[in-house]
Amino acid sequence: MFIGAGPEMVPGIQWAREMGLSVVATDMNPKAAGFQYADYFEVVSTKDVKGTLEVARRYHKTMGIDGVMTLACDVPLTVAVVAKALGLPGLSPEVARITQDKLLMKQKLAESRIPVPRFQSTRTYEEALKACREIGFPVVIKPIDNSAARGVSLVDNEEQLHQAFEWAMKHRFRKELLLIEEFLPGPQISTESLIYKGKIYTTGFADRNYELNHIFKPHFLEDGHTIPSELPVGDQEAIIRLVENAIPALGIDSGVGKGDIVLTPEGPKVLEFAARLSGGRFSTDTVPLATGVNIVKAMIKLSVGEEIDLDNLKPKYHRAAAQRYLFPKPGRVVRVEGVSKVEQSKWVVRVEIYVKQGDVIRQITNHAERAGYVIATGQTRIEAIQRAEWARCQITIETVPGT
Repeated sequence: MFIGAGPEMVPGIQWAREMGLSVVATDMNPKAAGFQYADYFEVVSTKDVKGTLEVARRYHKTMGIDGVMTLACDVPLTVAVVAKALGLPGLSPEVARITQDKLLMKQKLAESRIPVPRFQSTRTYEEALKACREIGFPVVIKPIDNSAARGVSLVDNEEQLHQAFEWAMKHRFRKELLLIEEFLPGPQISTESLIYKGKIYTTGFADRNYELNHIFKPHFLEDGHTIPSELPVGDQEAIIRLVENAIPALGIDSGVGKGDIVLTPEGPKVLEFAARLSGGRFSTDTVPLATGVNIVKAMIKLSVGEEIDLDNLKPKYHRAAAQRYLFPKPGRVVRVEGVSKVEQSKWVVRVEIYVKQGDVIRQITNHAERAGYVIATGQTRIEAIQRAEWARCQITIETVPGT
């Protein structure tokens, strides 16, 4: 059972079927891309724990479900509840709840002396102002129960706080609490690790690209990622040690641990940590392209209780891959061109455009609003970046001012 059936779930569903498994997929979107590849599908929100569990029990009763998982979807609690109810491999709901709640996650890490930004929770503007003064500007304000950088803002001073506070409150999912964090400058890294039989195998390590962040300030927009990292080996080893200490601190004893890390002058610190497979085509595309390691296939096996060949978690080669996103100007889309030219390039392996003529693009404020992406490969990091940038420049998404 795949909880979620968006475009990024498609490779996982396809691989599961290639491995001889039947797939039932759930998603709130009746036109979800993954439905056409699944054997069965049900329209239910991935965050509707009760509704998803009802669907799972129904399928389990009629044909049997052997495993449940998600991919690029921030719903580890839904997955864990289904797994526990059906007696399947998976995290406990208690651990999943901690990793899905940004405040609980930070508290748990801090209790174990895992380095994180200074933080405080707040319910009111007055509490937020007090927290900012105690932590010291600049700070980052965010909802504790949303994803894809929704509602996240950088706040440099008190004058900017009110608007940022209202923005974060608007994007909270259910909980009233917001999180105020110390802003930590420095290069950011994405990591991905598989936890199997008590051991941790970190298979994904990429530099996150924020070169365009000044355009989107006060919001944070990642412009893709690059493998291999340009960080010195010593820094990379320190980050992996931090990740592999954070995983047991959060209680993640099986499955996947996905880390967002910042390298500060004092050393690496954890910005976010999730108990799920990553999005952004990290686990499905760039890591396999650069290293030959497919953690998604390993997670499929783990979710149904099959043994994993540890040799498949070791890099088969050391190449490069770069992903870059498309950020058109706000307005109504009147023209999309250049995609076919890019697709003809042998070293551009994936192009995906989310918008079409007639769509209206608003000011981009979070990752879910990006208009598409390209992924390119190369023998070196620089070559992969240059090819990805070339591919992005060939694609035109023309807009005119519109409502």
